[in-house]
Amino acid sequence: MEELWTSENFDNLLTSKPDGSLTLEESVRQFARTMLRDWKTCDMYPIVGYHEDHMTQPEIIGVAAVGIPRRVGISSVALYAMEDHLPDKLIDWIDEVMCEAGDGLDCVCEIMLAYHRAVIPIKGETLWDYENLFNEVVKGTRSTNYLKLKQWNKIPSVQSTGNLLQTSTVVTSEFEYSKSFKEEWR
Repeated sequence: MEELWTSENFDNLLTSKPDGSLTLEESVRQFARTMLRDWKTCDMYPIVGYHEDHMTQPEIIGVAAVGIPRRVGISSVALYAMEDHLPDKLIDWIDEVMCEAGDGLDCVCEIMLAYHRAVIPIKGETLWDYENLFNEVVKGTRSTNYLKLKQWNKIPSVQSTGNLLQTSTVVTSEFEYSKSFKEEWR
Protein backbone atom coordinates (compact mmCIF):
# COMPACT_ATOMS: atom_id res chain seq x y z
CA MET A 1 0.00 0.00 0.00
CA GLU A 2 2.71 2.50 0.91
CA GLU A 3 4.30 2.28 -2.53
CA LEU A 4 1.02 3.35 -4.15
CA TRP A 5 1.48 6.93 -2.97
CA THR A 6 4.79 7.59 -4.75
CA SER A 7 4.62 9.80 -7.80
CA GLU A 8 6.32 7.07 -9.86
CA ASN A 9 3.59 4.58 -9.01
CA PHE A 10 0.86 7.10 -9.73
CA ASP A 11 2.53 7.74 -13.11
CA ASN A 12 2.58 3.96 -13.69
CA LEU A 13 -1.11 3.79 -12.82
CA LEU A 14 -1.85 6.55 -15.35
CA THR A 15 -0.03 4.65 -18.10
CA SER A 16 -1.77 1.35 -17.29
CA LYS A 17 -4.54 0.03 -19.53
CA PRO A 18 -7.30 -1.13 -17.19
CA ASP A 19 -9.79 -1.93 -19.95
CA GLY A 20 -7.21 -2.87 -22.57
CA SER A 21 -7.91 -0.12 -25.10
CA LEU A 22 -6.93 3.22 -23.54
CA THR A 23 -4.51 4.08 -20.79
CA LEU A 24 -6.01 5.56 -17.65
CA GLU A 25 -4.46 8.92 -18.56
CA GLU A 26 -6.07 8.84 -22.03
CA SER A 27 -9.44 8.00 -20.47
CA VAL A 28 -9.15 10.87 -17.98
CA ARG A 29 -8.13 13.34 -20.71
CA GLN A 30 -11.06 12.27 -22.92
CA PHE A 31 -13.39 12.69 -19.94
CA ALA A 32 -11.99 16.19 -19.22
CA ARG A 33 -12.26 17.24 -22.88
CA THR A 34 -15.69 18.86 -22.52
CA MET A 35 -14.79 20.68 -19.29
CA LEU A 36 -11.21 21.90 -19.76
CA ARG A 37 -9.67 23.88 -22.60
CA ASP A 38 -6.22 22.45 -21.94
CA TRP A 39 -7.43 18.86 -21.57
CA LYS A 40 -4.44 17.58 -23.57
CA THR A 41 -1.91 19.09 -21.16
CA CYS A 42 -3.83 19.57 -17.88
CA ASP A 43 -2.30 18.50 -14.56
CA MET A 44 -3.45 15.27 -12.94
CA TYR A 45 -3.54 14.36 -9.27
CA PRO A 46 -4.71 11.22 -7.48
CA ILE A 47 -7.84 11.35 -5.36
CA VAL A 48 -7.30 9.15 -2.33
CA GLY A 49 -10.32 8.03 -0.36
CA TYR A 50 -10.66 6.41 3.03
CA HIS A 51 -13.73 5.67 5.13
CA GLU A 52 -12.75 3.64 8.19
CA ASP A 53 -16.18 1.98 8.40
CA HIS A 54 -16.14 0.72 4.81
CA MET A 55 -12.47 0.36 3.82
CA THR A 56 -9.42 -1.34 5.33
CA GLN A 57 -6.93 1.17 3.93
CA PRO A 58 -6.91 4.30 1.73
CA GLU A 59 -7.25 3.70 -2.00
CA ILE A 60 -7.02 5.80 -5.11
CA ILE A 61 -10.67 6.36 -5.98
CA GLY A 62 -10.13 8.69 -8.91
CA VAL A 63 -8.09 11.29 -10.73
CA ALA A 64 -8.46 15.08 -10.59
CA ALA A 65 -7.68 16.74 -13.93
CA VAL A 66 -6.94 20.43 -13.29
CA GLY A 67 -6.85 23.04 -16.04
CA ILE A 68 -8.49 26.02 -17.67
CA PRO A 69 -12.30 25.75 -17.68
CA ARG A 70 -14.06 25.90 -21.06
CA ARG A 71 -16.62 28.45 -19.84
CA VAL A 72 -17.00 30.85 -16.96
CA GLY A 73 -18.83 29.21 -14.11
CA ILE A 74 -17.48 25.74 -14.81
CA SER A 75 -14.99 24.19 -12.41
CA SER A 76 -11.31 24.02 -13.29
CA VAL A 77 -11.28 20.48 -11.86
CA ALA A 78 -12.69 17.45 -13.67
CA LEU A 79 -13.14 14.51 -11.29
CA TYR A 80 -12.74 11.08 -12.89
CA ALA A 81 -13.95 8.26 -10.64
CA MET A 82 -12.47 4.76 -10.63
CA GLU A 83 -15.38 2.85 -9.10
CA ASP A 84 -14.67 -0.63 -10.44
CA HIS A 85 -12.24 -1.72 -7.73
CA LEU A 86 -13.86 -0.08 -4.68
CA PRO A 87 -15.23 -2.24 -1.84
CA ASP A 88 -18.93 -3.12 -2.04
CA LYS A 89 -19.53 -1.66 1.44
CA LEU A 90 -18.24 1.71 0.27
CA ILE A 91 -20.36 1.63 -2.90
CA ASP A 92 -23.43 0.81 -0.78
CA TRP A 93 -22.68 3.82 1.48
CA ILE A 94 -22.23 6.08 -1.56
CA ASP A 95 -25.54 4.86 -3.05
CA GLU A 96 -27.22 5.55 0.29
CA VAL A 97 -25.78 9.09 0.39
CA MET A 98 -26.89 9.76 -3.18
CA CYS A 99 -30.46 8.59 -2.48
CA GLU A 100 -30.90 10.27 0.90
CA ALA A 101 -29.08 13.55 0.45
CA GLY A 102 -30.29 14.49 -3.02
CA ASP A 103 -27.71 17.28 -3.05
CA GLY A 104 -26.68 16.92 -6.70
CA LEU A 105 -23.50 14.98 -5.99
CA ASP A 106 -23.37 12.17 -8.50
CA CYS A 107 -19.73 11.08 -8.56
CA VAL A 108 -17.89 8.91 -6.05
CA CYS A 109 -15.09 11.48 -5.89
CA GLU A 110 -17.48 14.39 -5.30
CA ILE A 111 -19.25 12.56 -2.51
CA MET A 112 -16.06 11.42 -0.80
CA LEU A 113 -14.56 14.93 -0.99
CA ALA A 114 -17.78 16.63 0.16
CA TYR A 115 -18.09 14.28 3.14
CA HIS A 116 -14.40 14.72 4.05
CA ARG A 117 -13.54 11.11 3.24
CA ALA A 118 -10.99 11.86 0.51
CA VAL A 119 -7.99 14.06 -0.15
CA ILE A 120 -6.12 15.19 -3.26
CA PRO A 121 -2.40 15.11 -2.42
CA ILE A 122 -0.68 18.05 -4.10
CA LYS A 123 2.75 19.67 -3.89
CA GLY A 124 4.58 16.79 -2.28
CA GLU A 125 2.03 15.99 0.42
CA THR A 126 2.63 12.59 1.89
CA LEU A 127 0.15 9.99 3.04
CA TRP A 128 2.54 7.90 5.11
CA ASP A 129 0.59 8.70 8.28
CA TYR A 130 -2.80 8.30 6.61
CA GLU A 131 -4.74 7.60 9.81
CA ASN A 132 -3.76 10.97 11.27
CA LEU A 133 -4.25 12.74 7.93
CA PHE A 134 -7.78 11.40 7.43
CA ASN A 135 -8.69 12.14 11.06
CA GLU A 136 -7.71 15.77 10.41
CA VAL A 137 -9.66 15.83 7.13
CA VAL A 138 -12.79 14.42 8.82
CA LYS A 139 -12.51 16.99 11.64
CA GLY A 140 -12.04 19.79 9.10
CA THR A 141 -8.63 20.84 10.41
CA ARG A 142 -6.94 19.77 7.17
CA SER A 143 -8.03 20.62 3.64
CA THR A 144 -9.05 18.05 1.05
CA ASN A 145 -7.35 20.43 -1.46
CA TYR A 146 -10.38 20.27 -3.75
CA LEU A 147 -11.42 23.89 -3.25
CA LYS A 148 -7.79 25.03 -3.63
CA LEU A 149 -7.56 23.33 -7.01
CA LYS A 150 -10.89 24.76 -8.13
CA GLN A 151 -9.61 28.30 -7.47
CA TRP A 152 -6.23 28.00 -9.22
CA ASN A 153 -7.60 29.21 -12.54
CA LYS A 154 -10.20 31.51 -11.07
CA ILE A 155 -11.02 34.42 -13.36
CA PRO A 156 -10.71 37.72 -11.48
CA SER A 157 -13.98 39.56 -11.06
CA VAL A 158 -14.46 42.81 -12.95
CA GLN A 159 -15.29 45.88 -10.91
CA SER A 160 -17.90 48.21 -12.36
CA THR A 161 -16.87 51.80 -12.99
CA GLY A 162 -20.46 52.93 -12.67
CA ASN A 163 -20.73 53.88 -16.37
CA LEU A 164 -23.49 51.68 -17.70
CA LEU A 165 -24.53 51.58 -21.34
CA GLN A 166 -27.43 53.89 -22.06
CA THR A 167 -28.32 52.32 -25.42
CA SER A 168 -28.32 48.85 -26.89
CA THR A 169 -25.08 47.99 -28.60
CA VAL A 170 -24.37 45.08 -30.93
CA VAL A 171 -20.78 44.09 -31.54
CA THR A 172 -19.99 42.01 -34.59
CA SER A 173 -16.71 40.57 -35.71
CA GLU A 174 -15.39 38.31 -38.38
CA PHE A 175 -14.24 35.05 -36.86
CA GLU A 176 -12.22 32.58 -38.83
CA TYR A 177 -11.83 29.03 -37.61
CA SER A 178 -8.09 28.52 -37.50
CA LYS A 179 -6.24 25.23 -37.72
CA SER A 180 -5.39 25.32 -34.00
CA PHE A 181 -9.07 25.89 -33.13
CA LYS A 182 -10.09 22.87 -35.20
CA GLU A 183 -7.32 20.69 -33.70
CA GLU A 184 -8.45 21.51 -30.17
CA TRP A 185 -11.78 19.77 -30.81
CA ARG A 186 -10.33 16.58 -32.30
